[in-house]
Amino acid sequence: DNAGCTPLQLAVDRRHVKAISALLNAGARVVPIDGRGFSMARMMAMLSDLPDARRMLQEAYDRQRGAMSSSSSSSSSNAPQGPPPSYEETMREQK
Repeated sequence: DNAGCTPLQLAVDRRHVKAISALLNAGARVVPIDGRGFSMARMMAMLSDLPDARRMLQEAYDRQRGAMSSSSSSSSSNAPQGPPPSYEETMREQK
């Protein structure tokens, strides 16, 4: 959208569990910070009363984080790289 949000972020904002599931199953990327500057922790907090949606989002985030970590270790770039912050690290940043 105009604010830089992905379809997944919009689905979370609208608390649309079926859309969240469909987007994650289609390979939607869970970004640590969205176009508005909202963190993964905020997205998770928005789903606190929707445990299935929260679990799907957490699992996708962890899976993507692991894939990024393994691909960055095989990268030939000289720039320092590392995995994106974990969910727990993201939560600490919000405090």
